[in-house]
Amino acid sequence: MGSVQQVNSDQIAKESTTVEDKWAHVTFTLAISGSKTWTDQEALNEVLDTKLSAQLDMPDAIIRMIDGGQRDGVDAMARIWASQRDNVTVSSYAPRWNKHPKGAVSKRNWSMVNDADAVIVFDSQLNENDFLCKDLHRAAVKTETPVAYYRPTE
Repeated sequence: MGSVQQVNSDQIAKESTTVEDKWAHVTFTLAISGSKTWTDQEALNEVLDTKLSAQLDMPDAIIRMIDGGQRDGVDAMARIWASQRDNVTVSSYAPRWNKHPKGAVSKRNWSMVNDADAVIVFDSQLNENDFLCKDLHRAAVKTETPVAYYRPTE
């Protein structure tokens, strides 16, 4: 049998405050989502530089960027963009298939939106019937989080 330790309510309050304070220094949190087939790094860079220009120009600003944890496409390119800026940190929210086998992506999307001040979606086949768009839109409406959608120009 494993060992356990009793924890009093003061310790729990202190620990939960510490977890919440982890991101207390962050000026702005942006969730990035989109297609694994997105290939236009330049367009992504331009949108992020433009949308975050005020935050990027603040001398002591820290921007927290949340991505969906994918190896390719938008998530990978957003991490490249972030790595080229001193004041941007990245948190990856990969779907937790072992914990939520049937709803991992949806739960991940809701967590991303809930933790963000704004969301930007880049998708090659972006349309109102797309699962990602519907899912993120539902979460954004529920949490009152602004979402901007981008697709390549034709």
